Amino acid sequence: MLRPKAVPLEKGGAGCGWLARARLPENPAGRPWRVVARSDAQAAITSCALVDGTSGESYAEFSGWYGDWTDKSFDTLIGANVRLPRDFPDDGQVMSEDFGTAAARCDGESAHYEASSYPGSTDRRLAASELRPLLVAFARDQAGRRGCSRLALPGRRIIPNGR
Repeated sequence: MLRPKAVPLEKGGAGCGWLARARLPENPAGRPWRVVARSDAQAAITSCALVDGTSGESYAEFSGWYGDWTDKSFDTLIGANVRLPRDFPDDGQVMSEDFGTAAARCDGESAHYEASSYPGSTDRRLAASELRPLLVAFARDQAGRRGCSRLALPGRRIIPNGR
């Protein structure tokens, strides 16, 4: 099995290099952040993780999903992670305590972006107020890189987790 290696942020490549330019929260462990690129930047699903530079523990995961086939998958993903209020719009983007989404149109098809920060074995995670700006930076970078339009970002309202 191929296990991608954690590298310094500035070596994150096309899919994850945006982390070197993003305003990152301070690492609670007091060490430098690193990034793990888990896919090729041009794949149908892109993925990278923000990890602690010493332990390698993941603090946040980011993924981009490209193509109309992703619509139903993302609806399912949102429903499994967030308790949406009755008045929430069907096409709205979500930010919960540890999960958020954004969307765009790329070459006439759907694109969905996701960021998550679930407590790991040490109960460490990024707060929603720290995760949301990273999701916004990731979605803007990915949409710009692929020439996408109509980028829809989550609002500032934090919706309770659905778990």
